[in-house]
Amino acid sequence: MNYYSPIFLRAGDPGRPQAEREPRPLPAAGVVSTCRQNSSGRRWAGSIDPSGLHQILVEVSRQAPGLPLYVTENGCAAEDYVNPDGEVNDVERVRYLHTHLEAAARAIKDGANLAGYFVWSLLDNFEWGWGYQKRFGIVFVDFGTQRRIPKASAAFYANVVGPTRSRCCPLTGPAEPGGFSARL
Repeated sequence: MNYYSPIFLRAGDPGRPQAEREPRPLPAAGVVSTCRQNSSGRRWAGSIDPSGLHQILVEVSRQAPGLPLYVTENGCAAEDYVNPDGEVNDVERVRYLHTHLEAAARAIKDGANLAGYFVWSLLDNFEWGWGYQKRFGIVFVDFGTQRRIPKASAAFYANVVGPTRSRCCPLTGPAEPGGFSARL
């Protein structure tokens, strides 16, 4: 599954699905409208809500017991830049990853069968919705020269999943071979 931020659904007016502003009781069948909550103050669409990741992992595991779950994309956009020291200190992305990895750890404790987690994205790239305007990677790409600079989030993630494994997010998964056994 891919998870970035929650999307909230509410009953919609079949005649004016985009006009709904306040939630209403759900009708039998029919139209729903979506509402993205952007309480993060960020300049990109979507709120930062790691509890949604926890909730979806636990709920899918409850509905499909034994099914190994993989978070195949999880990350956030930012307006990253190289500072005068040649570093990219993407503190918001580090915070995003940290809180979402903690949510994944809580989900496992609560019964989720999380078998893998993949950060989105390794490299800054062209995004269909943002072009080159927003950066999603944990490695900065200078698009003019193709020079790569690992960001602070790359160091954070390497510390979490690498051989020395940080204790920032205690997490263990299925014990079978190939299972998600890294201590995050």
